Amino acid sequence: NINAYPENKDVKIALIEGSVSVFKNNCKEEKYMIPGQVASYCKSSHELTFLKDDVNFESFWANSSITFEAKPLEYIVRYLEKWYHVDILLDPTLSSSQAYTFTIKEEPLEVILRIMASINPISYSFDKNNVVTIKNVEPLKWNAYVDDIIKKGIADRLCLSELLPL
Repeated sequence: NINAYPENKDVKIALIEGSVSVFKNNCKEEKYMIPGQVASYCKSSHELTFLKDDVNFESFWANSSITFEAKPLEYIVRYLEKWYHVDILLDPTLSSSQAYTFTIKEEPLEVILRIMASINPISYSFDKNNVVTIKNVEPLKWNAYVDDIIKKGIADRLCLSELLPL
């Protein structure tokens, strides 16, 4: 995969399999990439670097879908921003231990966020500049009084919404 858009400050080459040789314009030295590497050429400094990086992130746009398997929200957000062309702000109190497994094909971003919110306690909002904010939602905690009612088996005779603060 080659990412060389004129508006980007870097040109990136991500290699998933095979072999690619890379060299700068005025440099006779040829370097070979190995699978799993990303070559990055900075247009302003003319520096060429090779990194072991997430080659799937650099090339996923060419696929018709993307699958996440037990990935944290911070990881997924990078992809969502690129896939849907939005900025996403994450609440720093969000747990990095929450993992998501799903596939995106052609679903709108709001559908994906709604599904994610049903899996883990998050809320989301869109602003007028198409910036998405994802916040942590504290799960509702049962108090001892409600636990006692449930144990005694009288919960079916009471309206639980009267017992829980709104």
